[in-house]
Amino acid sequence: MARGTRRQVRRALGLTLIVVVVLIVWEVAKFIAGDPWRLHGEVLGIPVNFEHFPPMRWRLVTDNSLPHVWEVIGTLTRTVQPRGPILASILLDNLLFTMRGAATGFALGSTFGLLLGILLAHVRLLERALVPYVVMSQTVPIIAVAPVIVIGLKAGWFS
Repeated sequence: MARGTRRQVRRALGLTLIVVVVLIVWEVAKFIAGDPWRLHGEVLGIPVNFEHFPPMRWRLVTDNSLPHVWEVIGTLTRTVQPRGPILASILLDNLLFTMRGAATGFALGSTFGLLLGILLAHVRLLERALVPYVVMSQTVPIIAVAPVIVIGLKAGWFS
């Protein structure tokens, strides 16, 4: 096996191991401190009434805030509307739309920043005039600037 292939296999195995460990910790937390497990019904004609009350109570690990892994997977495979697409495909479409916008914004911002940096490095007068405003713009949190940009650009795609 080539060295690059081994590295890719190790990375894939490492990522898989991390996901499995997170899922195990998730379910152990549910078992130790979550809502009670209730199993009522019959198995081979034998009535089963099982309730497991966890040894601890942790408000963060309720069925509403941290459902079981199989419930999450089951929800992702259900349709949102009758005869509609499954939830996972809707989320994937929205993920791709968001990633496209983020990549476009990153490319435009990087290009603008590079061109501004080159311009300021070569034109001393512009550097002295604009650098204080560039530094000032970096001190304002993006969360405060974003609504102004969206409203100023009429909340379109470009904003």
